[in-house]
Amino acid sequence: MSTASTIFRAHDAEGSGHNLTFGLIAAALAAAVFYVDTYTDIEGAIAVLYVVTMLVAAQATTRTGLLVIAAVCAALSLLSYATTHRNDADLQSTIRLTVALAALFVTTMLLLKTESARLALLSINAALKDSEARYRSIFDRTRVALWERDYSKLRRYLMDLRAQGVTDIKAHARTQPAVVDHCVGLIEVVAANEAARELLGPQAAAVGTLRRSVIPGQEKFLDVLQAIMDGERVFEDKAEARADNGEDKLVLLSISFPEDPAAFNRVVVSMVDITQREMALKALAEAQAELTKASKAATVGAMSASLAHELNQPLGAIVVNAQTLLRWLDRDPPDLAAVRRS
Repeated sequence: MSTASTIFRAHDAEGSGHNLTFGLIAAALAAAVFYVDTYTDIEGAIAVLYVVTMLVAAQATTRTGLLVIAAVCAALSLLSYATTHRNDADLQSTIRLTVALAALFVTTMLLLKTESARLALLSINAALKDSEARYRSIFDRTRVALWERDYSKLRRYLMDLRAQGVTDIKAHARTQPAVVDHCVGLIEVVAANEAARELLGPQAAAVGTLRRSVIPGQEKFLDVLQAIMDGERVFEDKAEARADNGEDKLVLLSISFPEDPAAFNRVVVSMVDITQREMALKALAEAQAELTKASKAATVGAMSASLAHELNQPLGAIVVNAQTLLRWLDRDPPDLAAVRRS
């Protein structure tokens, strides 16, 4: 690492020019203060003006640079004092020197503290940028359809209704039918990922006022409004949404509401297409119903066969005995003893 990079802040080409400008101004001020303090007859704590040099230099230097410049300014103050009061040092000049050095020390400490706060703020901002980049990457690349919507206006409207005594939004909507469309108009789409565009189409995922067709059925939408009014954190339910091509899709709707009311300007809404799953479940239920019917029919058939078997045996025996009896009666003479035994 070079000496310049240790003293001056790291910037791009434009920032380097900024550093150079402030560095030259600080050097010129230090030279001017030293000249006035050393080679003029002006009485006073001229060395205090080195504080201005420190303030200018602080715009472009690091903590190490501030310490270096403070040491240079202190050395110039001492050099000027030694040059001008080498033989006639007095109490007033010594006090002026002490005041100048104290001002320089205090200013340096404050600037170091400010620089520490600046570095901490830069670190926090960098962490926030990294976090936002990771969130945006996950948001854009996930295969779940996601929207970021601004619910802040809607929440304020619902809270105003609650303050007026409205606690059941469904009952309120029955008396004020226009409230649903008004609430829809208060929702804005901030962002949508590629999966959302694939699910419902580009128009349904467009940034701006939320389309009415994307809103689930009125009852479901009123449930969402009630959840916001009641301060719930999560809403999840099945709902129907209409795509740009007019196709109705059954989706699993999930909305996460933040705890901080100020964060309602970025509410994450997710939709998972469960149309095929529901169709498969419906087909499975129908197949199970048919299987149940077939099982019942098979059971009835088995019972019928069993009953037929059980009935045919005695009936067959009766028929055989009857035929035998007729043959005995047809004999000449009839065999009445055998008939009686039969």
